Amino acid sequence: MPKIIFPIHLLDLPSELYVELDDSYKKVLLTFVLSKSRTRSGLSRLLGVPRSNIGNWFENAIPLGVLKALYQKIPELTLQFPPTLLEKKVTKLRGMTNHFGIANPRLPIMLTPKLASIIGHFLGDGGIKKRDITPMYCNIYADVGEVFLQDLNAVFGEVEYRKKTQDRLYYLLFPTSLGLILVKSLGLHAGKKSKEKNLKVPNYVRDGNQQILAAFLRAIYDDECNISVRNKGIRIEMANEQIVRDIREMLITIGISCNPIHEQRHRFSLEWCFSISSQKNLLLFQRLIGCEILEKRTLLQQLLDSYRTPVAFVSVVPSARKKIFYKLKHSDFNLPYNTFNQWRKGTRALPVGMFLQLLSKTGKRLKRSEVCFKNRNRGEVFNYKTLHFSKIEELCNLSGCFA
Repeated sequence: MPKIIFPIHLLDLPSELYVELDDSYKKVLLTFVLSKSRTRSGLSRLLGVPRSNIGNWFENAIPLGVLKALYQKIPELTLQFPPTLLEKKVTKLRGMTNHFGIANPRLPIMLTPKLASIIGHFLGDGGIKKRDITPMYCNIYADVGEVFLQDLNAVFGEVEYRKKTQDRLYYLLFPTSLGLILVKSLGLHAGKKSKEKNLKVPNYVRDGNQQILAAFLRAIYDDECNISVRNKGIRIEMANEQIVRDIREMLITIGISCNPIHEQRHRFSLEWCFSISSQKNLLLFQRLIGCEILEKRTLLQQLLDSYRTPVAFVSVVPSARKKIFYKLKHSDFNLPYNTFNQWRKGTRALPVGMFLQLLSKTGKRLKRSEVCFKNRNRGEVFNYKTLHFSKIEELCNLSGCFA
């Protein structure tokens, strides 16, 4: 597929779409076109369509392929009816006979976090039927479905839909006009995702800024992730290997380390999965991506709260260490001399609890740049430049410790 370039204007959309225009604007436009071709028969020959079709255009929708041909064959049309103005006069995009479509479409289509989220949901629990290019989405969580519909309306316009429910699942069915845009303009796949080996996250999402990446990942994790407090991790498992590899690379791009990908064989299927673990990466995931679904958002918080302390040790730069140990002795804290001396020299990591006692005893306040925190098990570093430093301050009750 050729490279997708944003913004996507009306005349860049698939020719199979039918366009309903503001009545008065359409009448003026078609009258101008007829003045250039002189007769309806002349316009019929120019476009290679039956003469009877032309009369229908005055009353009904116009094929987008015809509008493209008119702008190509009648150069004056671009000056009299600029394409940027034309797309503002569109009242609906739909199929040839089915009025089920997109009312008051938002044109041009822009690359935004909301569009990235929509792409994520269609690669997750959504899909597009190959036979009739009908998009659909299913889930059990009403809150994510509501956000999904809001995002569709913000990006494409008033997308009409039908809703079906079966047990706990709800299904949202969308018009073919949306499917054509998703497949032919935005590069999504129509058909079973598990059987398409070349399926991948679109380049415009993978190469997007951090807001684009985060919105896409939030959507895909809302649909596909499992959060386990017991196993202390967030796991994603999908049937398409390349999609899983793309997701992992995107997480690494924004600074979240991931465990290796491995196969998961089920009775009738083969899936690929990986997990995010360790306190640092889970905190980063919460801050940079998060979850839209309340149940998963609550589970993620429970997972983070399951750590006894968000960090175990603090490392202090020499000048600040000298300041907080000034005139203090091991006997002041009823501690062994060797342990206390190792903390003073910086040859042994200082427990967070001891760090708080030292600050309380001396009444000193440090700069955030003078300390960093370390995880108990993996030795991962949290310094003042990380986005979740303030979260550590909150969980360790360090408010008031820094100048």
